[in-house]
Amino acid sequence: DTTLLKSFINTQLGQPWEQDRKTIEPEDLYKRRETFDQVPEWVQLLYGFADTQEDRIELTVLGVAEVDGHRRHVVLRHAMLLGDPRDGDVFDQLDAERQTKYVHGGTGGVMRLVAIGIDSGGTRTQEVYHYARTRRNVFCTKGQGGEGVPATRAPSKVKTKSGHVVVLYSLGVDALKS
Repeated sequence: DTTLLKSFINTQLGQPWEQDRKTIEPEDLYKRRETFDQVPEWVQLLYGFADTQEDRIELTVLGVAEVDGHRRHVVLRHAMLLGDPRDGDVFDQLDAERQTKYVHGGTGGVMRLVAIGIDSGGTRTQEVYHYARTRRNVFCTKGQGGEGVPATRAPSKVKTKSGHVVVLYSLGVDALKS
């Protein structure tokens, strides 16, 4: 049981716990990258996640599908949308990104994002709540770290400062990254 071993090393030996993890050298990962002129033919739908900062929104567009009984994801695009979310212009850029048309490599058909999650943590929470509340298929998320925090939980309802209610999805970031 790693929990007991971790406790022993920390409390009895007074040493930090260091978990054995496989690492990938950045150069090796860079060499494995692929570029896509079109959405790969195995992709079934597109979604995105956005992270707000004080001076920008960063959006990652992903494709997903079930392939041979396993869920497979691919990053198709990463966009840095410059501007303070308090000003609202950067949300116009995000709206434009949400309407981007992607060509499916297998069918030649047009695909768009079916939904995006947008992180409501940080200093622009109320702006994110307003954005999500006034758009379809935009979901407020909030990452929660820590060992044992599940990848997802049942959504909760949060009251905004303006008195509106938004649905908030908690994501266990450590579980999702492992």
